[in-house]
Amino acid sequence: MSGIPARFGTPDAAYLPWECRPGTVTLQWKASLRDRASYYWELPIPPALLKDGRLRGKGRLTAILNPHPMVDEFAGPNYFSARLNTAVQNPKGEGFSNLLGSMDTDKVHETIARAVDHKWCTVRNYAKDFSARGHRVDGDTLRIYARIYTRDHYVYGYTSADQVPPLEAVFVLSLSGIDERDDVYNQLRDQLGAFVETAVVESDIDIDN
Repeated sequence: MSGIPARFGTPDAAYLPWECRPGTVTLQWKASLRDRASYYWELPIPPALLKDGRLRGKGRLTAILNPHPMVDEFAGPNYFSARLNTAVQNPKGEGFSNLLGSMDTDKVHETIARAVDHKWCTVRNYAKDFSARGHRVDGDTLRIYARIYTRDHYVYGYTSADQVPPLEAVFVLSLSGIDERDDVYNQLRDQLGAFVETAVVESDIDIDN
């Protein structure tokens, strides 16, 4: 293939994995979740994402649940007895609507939930582009919802869900504006203040000769 230079080694990435792209803010946090307890985190909406009362931009939510000890070694390493529901929600009237994510796995037939929604998968990833039409929001905050469910307690020596220890989960949420010049990062950092810690990667490496 003439005209295409050969490249070897590390790809020439425009942005390093731990850096926020222009016009984007990424939040990461951990939580210990108890079975069937609902957890919520409120998040102010950066003004750069609001246009005429509508949320305009992009969003991505990734959540990973550590299922241990709810893993049956006899059924294989991919058999989990724990699952995670999560969503980014915004106020709508007297309730909330899902901006990212879904809880439909609780409302459809079990076989469909497993085949289509991968109900008992421990990884959730949702992304949506609401740049064109926007998403109507009531208020100036979003909230992140999370809840875990467990099953087959007898396999692990538990008689009820109350005996299941808290399970660890990691959440990563990215919000982007329509334009890379939108100051989403600094706006949200200022809004959260002392509640957020900026991630720093140490680049100093000591080598012993």
